[in-house]
Amino acid sequence: MAAPELVHMMLDYYDFLSDSVLLQEKIVPVANDIMKFFDNFYTTNEDGKWVMNPSKIYLLPAWPKEWDIDFKLHAPKNTVITGKVVNGEIQSLDVNPVSRKNDMVICTP
Repeated sequence: MAAPELVHMMLDYYDFLSDSVLLQEKIVPVANDIMKFFDNFYTTNEDGKWVMNPSKIYLLPAWPKEWDIDFKLHAPKNTVITGKVVNGEIQSLDVNPVSRKNDMVICTP
C-alpha cells in the first residue's frame, strides 16, 4: 500500500530536517487524509490488519461537490454503472447487473 509508505517517507524526511513548518503544513494534512481514507474504505480483521473488501464498489469517494459529471464506470464482475451528478447530487444512476446495486457504497461529494 503506497499511501502509508509515503507518510513513512515524509516522516523520515522530517526526522532529517526537523522542519516543524513542513510537518504542520504538509505532512500532518496528508497523513490525516490518508488515515481518513483507510478508516472509511478498509475494515480490519481479528488481528487488527486492514482488509480491503473487493466486492464493494465505492462510488464518488473523492469527487468534488462543485464538479458536475456524466459517468460510465466499468467495475469488477462485469458491472457497468452509469450516472449523472449535478451540484453534488446524484441525478441518475443505472447499475447493470441490478444485483450489484447492493454492493455499492455511494459516497456523497
